[in-house]
Amino acid sequence: MSGQYMEAIVNLSLDHRYTQKNNLAAEITELEKNFDTLQGAQSVIAELLVEENWGLIEERQQRLIELVVHSK
Repeated sequence: MSGQYMEAIVNLSLDHRYTQKNNLAAEITELEKNFDTLQGAQSVIAELLVEENWGLIEERQQRLIELVVHSK
């Protein structure tokens, strides 16, 4: 394969991943509306696990811990 062809494939792949991340961000924003409840928090984390978004998972886990501590 030519170098230009391979570069085009890589660029398409990167564009696709960028679009996926934007779509996931929109879904997360929607899910966060329910994040103030324990069940909502678990739902958000479950969705992030499906998408394997580890950075956001850690943030949401910390928020979940804060919610649980605050509710006691």
